Order: sequence, then C-alpha cells, then structure tokens
Amino acid sequence: MKNIAPIFIIFTVMACNLSAANVGIVVADGQYSDAPMLAETIQALGHQAETIPEEYLPRPTGLGHYDCIILAHRSGALTESGYQILADYVADGGTLLITGLAAYWMKTPGGVRARMQIRGAGPLKDAAGVRIAAPHEMPIRQLTVKEKSPAVMGLPESFALKTTPPYDINNPSAWRYCGAFGLQAESAAPLIMMQAVNAEGKPAESVFLSVNQHGKGQCYRLALCRIVPLVLEKKETNITLILQNILRDAAGK
Repeated sequence: MKNIAPIFIIFTVMACNLSAANVGIVVADGQYSDAPMLAETIQALGHQAETIPEEYLPRPTGLGHYDCIILAHRSGALTESGYQILADYVADGGTLLITGLAAYWMKTPGGVRARMQIRGAGPLKDAAGVRIAAPHEMPIRQLTVKEKSPAVMGLPESFALKTTPPYDINNPSAWRYCGAFGLQAESAAPLIMMQAVNAEGKPAESVFLSVNQHGKGQCYRLALCRIVPLVLEKKETNITLILQNILRDAAGK
C-alpha cells in the first residue's frame, strides 16, 4: 500500500506527457513579434515549443516532427514559398494554428520590406478555409460556441472576456487585449462565433474560431490578436483552455 502514491504520481506524469505537443512558432520579420514569449507561454502550459525562423522552413528535415505549427498575428509576412510549405505541412497531416491578421500579407521579390496584400487568399487559402472579413481590429462583446469539437471542450455555451472593459470605440487602448479580426468561413467549420463592435461602433458578428480539414491535416483559425497577455494574466481561463485544447488535439493526431 505504501507504493500506491508514487505509482499514481508516475502514471499521472506519464498521462500528462502523452498529451504534450511539440510546437513550432514561425518567425519572419515581424518587428513586434512576440514569438519568444508565445513559446514560453506554451512551455508553461506543459508543452514543448520553439521558434522557427522563416529561412528554416525549407530545411531538409522538414516539419513533420511538429504536432502543431503556429503562425501568429505578429509573425510577419512570409514569402509565397514559405506559405506553401505550411500548406503542404497541413496536407501531409500536420495541425496549423493561424491567429489574428497573420497570412494577410506576403513578401514580394522587391525586397524584405516589399509587401502585397493577399487577404488570406494566398497559398494558405485552401488550408485555412476562411477569409478575413474585416481588416480592422474589433473589440469583442460576446463569444458563443457554435459546434462541438475537441477545441471547444469544457467551454461554456456563451461567455465574455473578463478583460473586456466598457467600450469606447475611439479608445483602442481600452480593449487592446480583447481585440480580434473578423473571419468569414468558406470551407472551414465555424466553432465559435464572435459578437463584436466594428469601426463605426455598430454590432458585428463573425467567426472567432474555425477548423478546416485539408488533406490529412487540419488548420485552426483564431481571430484573436494577442494570446500571450490573456494567458499570462491568468484571467482568461477560457482562452487558455482553447489553446490547450488545440495543442492536445494536435498531439493526439
């Protein structure tokens, strides 16, 4: 009987490790990239995480050892070939998570700072299965779960962000941690809908979280801009749960 507690602890640790994901976070030339902090945040949740410089995407070892790759809001624009590599990663069975306004711009041959708007219609269009409905960040009023999925397990049917203050559309700093870019689903399945406030201060509804099956893999699209502060503040347990669910789902594929 004395050995029961240690054995229980060992099996608990093993179970936790089985649900841990190996995560890669793409970094291009985002001037304000928070990729290193995002990696630390994911590690704090019990997963492995590292940043992937854009120039490492085509390396011979490939990306297949990552359970999930994240292309975050502040990652910076990739080249067309960089986006295509991520699309191929999904088609081959990987899980890709795109957040905020990532994949809205693409580098052109004109140089590092040369950009073109692709508005989600570039090489990741088929993988993501959504398009950005509004290129303006909007404060979130309410979130509603629309469809059952591993990504929304444990969430209430409807919830608001605790960090959401009284709205003042003319004061973006008042809602800087609860802003999102509205999404419109095409082939993707909407998992969570967002009730927000548009640039004119009027109510607007769009997709907050979606998932799209592409080839052997899947692509999650999250409208939220800033994951790190919401998770690190430990106030937004529902946002933390969404991230955990996605990573655990990826690890189990």
